[in-house]
Amino acid sequence: MYVLFNNIVFMSATLSIEDRIAQLEQGIAAQEALRNVVGDEVVASTITFLQGEIAKLRGASSAIAAGPVAERLSTADRSSASDRSSTGDTPIARRINAAGAKASVTDHAFGPEPPEKTRGSRKLVTVVFADLSGFTSLSELLDAEVIATLANEILSRFAEIVLAHGGTVDKYIGDAIMAVFGVTATNEHDAENACRASLALRQELEVFNRKHGELLPEPLALHVGINTGVVVADTIGIGDNASYTVMGDAVNTASRLEGIAASGEILVSRETFRATNHAFVYSALDSVLVKGKREALAIFELVRARVSPSAFHGAHGLDVAFVGRESELAILEAAVARLSAGEGSIVRVVGEAGIGKSRLLFEFRNGSANDRTSAKPRFIEGRCFAHTSSLSYGPFLDLFRRLSGITDEDS
Repeated sequence: MYVLFNNIVFMSATLSIEDRIAQLEQGIAAQEALRNVVGDEVVASTITFLQGEIAKLRGASSAIAAGPVAERLSTADRSSASDRSSTGDTPIARRINAAGAKASVTDHAFGPEPPEKTRGSRKLVTVVFADLSGFTSLSELLDAEVIATLANEILSRFAEIVLAHGGTVDKYIGDAIMAVFGVTATNEHDAENACRASLALRQELEVFNRKHGELLPEPLALHVGINTGVVVADTIGIGDNASYTVMGDAVNTASRLEGIAASGEILVSRETFRATNHAFVYSALDSVLVKGKREALAIFELVRARVSPSAFHGAHGLDVAFVGRESELAILEAAVARLSAGEGSIVRVVGEAGIGKSRLLFEFRNGSANDRTSAKPRFIEGRCFAHTSSLSYGPFLDLFRRLSGITDEDS
């Protein structure tokens, strides 16, 4: 039996700088072909990132060309680590990476000191607006201090959930929370993490309602709106009143979705749906004309997470040839051949976000399933998500859940 863990089954670290540049240039060409599918803003943002990676590789190549191979690799690693630390070693990022970190509500905001690398930059992010309803009616029944204590408790738990899923709390607006995924650190699963976090928020509120049932005349409800798009991350305001935030139509759309969501609903935009429908079950709703939009907004209700998400989550509906990965496929196929002979192995697939790791595994699995000349391997998949990154044996637990058909709704 051949066990395949998503993106943890390669060898691209052995590629030369020239080969890596060639791969990135192929990625830029592929993005150009997607303009009609994902939109100009998304493509432009992705191409800008890829061009930046090419510039860094070319700079590293010219700076270390005279040194030995080992020295060149060491220098490139140090450069990469330095680049990561410039965005990752911040109060926000440290809180994101701190497993089980506890903090008060006000401690989760961006604050006046944003990461230098993200200030004034355009980023593709996923924005979540989650609004609690029911606190206003409580003000007539409970003391203000009691209401403040309850609000601090649930919003603090919401913030911890956002951070655990790789997001950052941008601000609190009364009893609502605005979270952003992909601003302090970019992850190819930002939209997926935002959806998982939203499901966790809804579940956490159910626990809160049961815990405080005697105080609450009726359970509090949650309305959530999620949208993926390009924003500008920057500091606004002057002096002590300055704060770091994200701005753009993507933020407004997420807020509009939250505004039209009914109690308990999680509504997502078409952009978020496209990026995550491989991993979640959705219900398509009628398009709605909202304030600030000239055209009706296509909306989808997030129902639940899929037990077995699709391994390949690229653009759907495109018949794009799979080229340039013959050597990688040969390595994977050789591993299966050795397995048939009784020799197991582990193969790692390593590469930048969007370079084609999932597509490689998708083609490999399909090819193995259709190969009638050899014994067909059985593929079992387990994944590690942002919210399970600190959980021991996380991918194995996910694997067993999939095999057993256990869903997120099961107790």
